[in-house]
Amino acid sequence: MFDFENMAVDPTLAEEGVWMPYLQGAEFKIARPGRHYTERLVELFREHKQLIESGTPEGDQKAAEIQKLAYAECILRDWRGVYSGGVEVPYSQEAALKILLDVRQFEFHQWLDRVTIDRTVFQAKADEEVVDTVKSSAVS
Repeated sequence: MFDFENMAVDPTLAEEGVWMPYLQGAEFKIARPGRHYTERLVELFREHKQLIESGTPEGDQKAAEIQKLAYAECILRDWRGVYSGGVEVPYSQEAALKILLDVRQFEFHQWLDRVTIDRTVFQAKADEEVVDTVKSSAVS
């Protein structure tokens, strides 16, 4: 039986974020893209409209950078247990952007994209099976 209540996303969790385990004990607080994210994207795209619409590699690069900047500002809210070269990296939007812009971290960005579109992550009462499924996706 289909029940809309089973599909409902908790707006507070979606806006404030949910702690998600990743690899080697790291955890990331991830929000769901929503109005704030969309508004920020629109604002950034307008600021660089001419370059983005130029059809040049530079324009394409700027569009990708803007998407990652909006992620750093609106989606990736915090982290724990993140290190670089053995030194713990405290969370900041600048540090988040640096990781998102690093082409070597493509797999992390792909995982982040998957988490943000998974409504089960942001449900008020996720059952244990859903939580286990999401955790196992962090390892794959």
